[in-house]
Amino acid sequence: MKTEIWNGHIIRFVDINDEWWAVAKDVAEALGLKQVTRAIHSLPKDGVTTSKVIDSLGRTQDVNIINEKKYLPHGIQKP
Repeated sequence: MKTEIWNGHIIRFVDINDEWWAVAKDVAEALGLKQVTRAIHSLPKDGVTTSKVIDSLGRTQDVNIINEKKYLPHGIQKP
C-alpha cells in the first residue's frame, strides 16, 4: 500500500498485479462527495473491485477500490 496527498486529502492505494487501485472512499472525500457507492456506480465494473486494507486503527476493512490508470483521470467527478 502507498499513500498520496491530493487536494489536501490522503488517498490510499493498493497494488494489485502491478496496477495501483485507489480507495474509493478517499477519492470521494477528496472530491467532496458524500455517497461513495453512488459515485462509483457510474464506473465500468472492471474499474471497481474490493480489497482488504488496514485502517488507521489497525483493523482490516473491506473497501471499494478504483483502478487508477484506467478510471481516475476521468472517472468519478462531482455532479
